[in-house]
Amino acid sequence: MFLKIRLSKIFQIIFILILIVNIYLFLHSLIYKSPKYLGNHKIIVDDEGKILSWINPQSNAYATVVNIAWDFIKNKIPIEPCGLPGYMVSCSYNLESGYATYNSLDMAGLFGEFVDSVVPYYAFTGDWSFVKIVQDMFDYALQLGVGLTPSNWEWPNMPYAWSPGETGIKIWYPTGKVIYSGRVEPDKAGEFGLGLLKLYQLTNNETYLNAAINIANVLASKVRDGNSTHSPWPFRVMPKDGKILVEYTGNVVGELNLLDALIDLSLGDINKYIIARDKAREFLINHVIPNNDWRYYFEDYPDNCPTKSEFNADETVRYILNHIDWIPNYEIHIKSIWKWVENILGEHSWRVYGVVPISEQTIDIYCGEFSHTARHASVKAQYATLKSDQKIKEEAFRLFNWASYAVQPDTGYVLFSANNLNNYPEVWYTDGYADYIRHFMVGMSAFPEWAPPEESHLVKSSGIVNYINYSPNFINYTVFSASKTPFIDVFRINFIPSKILADGIELYLRNDLQYPGYTLNSIDNGDFILKIQHTGYKNIYIEK
Repeated sequence: MFLKIRLSKIFQIIFILILIVNIYLFLHSLIYKSPKYLGNHKIIVDDEGKILSWINPQSNAYATVVNIAWDFIKNKIPIEPCGLPGYMVSCSYNLESGYATYNSLDMAGLFGEFVDSVVPYYAFTGDWSFVKIVQDMFDYALQLGVGLTPSNWEWPNMPYAWSPGETGIKIWYPTGKVIYSGRVEPDKAGEFGLGLLKLYQLTNNETYLNAAINIANVLASKVRDGNSTHSPWPFRVMPKDGKILVEYTGNVVGELNLLDALIDLSLGDINKYIIARDKAREFLINHVIPNNDWRYYFEDYPDNCPTKSEFNADETVRYILNHIDWIPNYEIHIKSIWKWVENILGEHSWRVYGVVPISEQTIDIYCGEFSHTARHASVKAQYATLKSDQKIKEEAFRLFNWASYAVQPDTGYVLFSANNLNNYPEVWYTDGYADYIRHFMVGMSAFPEWAPPEESHLVKSSGIVNYINYSPNFINYTVFSASKTPFIDVFRINFIPSKILADGIELYLRNDLQYPGYTLNSIDNGDFILKIQHTGYKNIYIEK
């Protein structure tokens, strides 16, 4: 009996030793096999081995990647043989040929995303030249016979989400005229319409407003009750005769954002927009969110390919965060969506660096995709600042750091995945620029301490900033409308204001922002976070 007990203890000890050795070998193999480079950059880590940006200093990282990406669009973009910038004719750029690829162009989604990137970047920099670039995109798209469906079609005045012709024959020629045709995807039309509305607020050009209202009117007229097989708007239609190609998509955020924005500004047929909005919200809460049914977003996949996307999931999270009064127990829904995103699309092999980057969709799981990882970071940053959640903030920080490795500083290329250059010698105007830049802007708006030190930048506004001037002695700016309650703008600044005026009326330092005034809190490097509450006032002057 004594011998059996002794042998049993020996076997237990041996088993524990074997387990320890195996754990050691597993961890060692992870470290040994973990990549040392990402996006042509050597991976930089902190003292705990967690990923930092490749940019030195880290405090300048997020503004730097945004600046490099915008510089490519402004100064390095290839002009195609037809005389147009590459993003006017294709969604991607071939690094070997030096010209646009023959991929289709989702004009609706791409141009809408560019507006989403330029609105906060203009407020951040005060450089109107970037707004002009995006204006040119929409001015081109609004030309007769170029970017919108004819007004007498079944789906009139809608932007195309696909550039080949209706027969599937390619109709873009590098040396000839660019003509857009093909199908419409209502969710992308919503993104394009919102872009038009924001351009109207930037420029006061009513051409943009009228085009946005036309799109919203079509969406309101076409809405239907959604269920598990039919979304409130079909995913894909042929606009001339209204033939529905795909009935369902898990994304209605594009339409919702446009309708909500028009409702907030009291523009267009508000009653019809509210009816359409409520149908879309009911669809989300009753069918999509409980089942994580995020099918169909990308325009370049066939009708019979119901791949589920991170875009649909995380943009729905963003919509919830922007409308927390709409959905009860919103935190539970958000955590459930994130669990799906991270379990299904998360690249867990990167945990050795303290990060789980995200791939774009269930049919295309790479080893992480940069713009989708940046989106996941941006919604986590929004949540973290709303809930003062340090754990989620840390996750967002590591995700942004990982996503920063997409940027190639010498060329201005922004890669779309961790194995981009190995297998796909191209960059995408969507993933690399329009849909990449905007997420870092959200990150800096959520946490102004992530904006560059020793500089002054407006990082967040409750509305559209349509003029801003960063003078050596003052900052002054205007917003399109300041009627929201409360209307708050956020700066990271490198000085203590001596005076702040709103429409010529002096604002005073306060402990809170229940009423017009401002708060000032010190952060690292001698800088400050300045928050200004100016509900009802449009013109702000900050004197140094």
